[in-house]
Formats: sequence, structure tokens, C-alpha cells
Amino acid sequence: MPTLLLALLAAATSLASAQLSFPKSELGFIYKDGRPCADVKLAAYVDLTCPDSQASFGTLLQVAGNFTPFELQLKLYLFSLPYHRNSHLISKATRFLSSYFQSIKSNATAYDWIQLVYDNIDSLTTTATLNKTEGDVVNFLTALAQKLAPVTADAFRKGVYDSSIDSDTRLEWKYGCTRGVYGTPFFTINDVFTTGDAAGWTPQYWVQLIKSLLPANSITKQAC
Repeated sequence: MPTLLLALLAAATSLASAQLSFPKSELGFIYKDGRPCADVKLAAYVDLTCPDSQASFGTLLQVAGNFTPFELQLKLYLFSLPYHRNSHLISKATRFLSSYFQSIKSNATAYDWIQLVYDNIDSLTTTATLNKTEGDVVNFLTALAQKLAPVTADAFRKGVYDSSIDSDTRLEWKYGCTRGVYGTPFFTINDVFTTGDAAGWTPQYWVQLIKSLLPANSITKQAC
């Protein structure tokens, strides 16, 4: 059998065995009550210790505040860059806390936690934690989480190191890779990638762009 054909067969076999596991629910974190039938879907792939992601986060929230949940759905995907030491750990904490907030019927959400992390980003970068252990970082994150909800240190640690949470967090990153994401922040509008330059795309620019995509005679939606 020709060498080229053998190589192609090997590649096909590799791809066939690389099937991603299926999540029990959709990946990503939806802002407030953004509806699945919203006219426009805005998604962002962010890293929680990335300054550029931090800069775009406030802009995204401002943009979402200009639309109803039926007009715009904002969703964040956590894409932990491998060269940011604490990003995967913080992403796991986000996934745990999102479920924890819901379980205790807290008013806090994953977005409140993300905002708190970005407010303390200078203490969580690779350089800032160079001489700290992972345990030290977990303790710092625990203290942050306790500002939002009465979670114990043991419960927080157990959640962060839960194997299913780790698996789902990895899956979200792998999903980003299948979309061609290679840095942060990356944005999609109705599933199409856009540069969305953090410095040049002001909230006003985003708002006008999204308004241009809304139906001219949108019918008020009651449920979806």
C-alpha cells in the first residue's frame, strides 16, 4: 500500500478516535436570562487572567444592557490559555460556583464571580503568583468566593478538584479549539467570528452593529 495512502488512513483513524465527549448541557455561561431564541447571539471566548479579556468584559456587559433578552443573548466560553498559570484553576472554580450559586438560590451568578476575578487580576497572574503554591492560589480564590456566597473552604476545594468539573472545563476549552480559537478574547456574532478589537470596538459600536442585525419588524416574544 502506498505510503501516502497509509498516512491518510492513519490520520483518519486519529480523527475518528478524537470524538469529544458530549456535555450534559450546553457549554458556556449565559448572561442573565438571555433567550435561546434571541434575534442575535453574541459569544465571547475569554481567559480569566487575560488583560484583553478583562478589558472587553465590561464592554460586553454594557452592550447586553442595551437589549432585551429576546433581542440579544450574551454567552461567555472560558478558554484557558496554557501559558497563563492559574487560568484553568479559575475556570474550574467558575463552573463550580455557577452550580453552587444555583443550589443555594443565591442572587450571585458566574458573571459576578468573573467580575470579581477581573477586579483582582493583578493578584492572579503568572508573575504575581510565581512564588506561591497552587494551594495558596486556591486559598485566595476561596476568600474571593466567600465575598459572594457562604461557601466553606472544604466545599470550594472539593468543587474545584471535582473530576467532572475538571472534565467539563477541559471540554469547553477543546470546543473552542474545534472552532479555531487560539487566543483571547475571540468573538462571534450569530456564530460568525469577528475581530471585535477590545480597544477600537466601543460599546456604541457594538450596539449599532447589533441593532443593524435585528429584524425591522420584530414581534414581541413571550416565551422560547
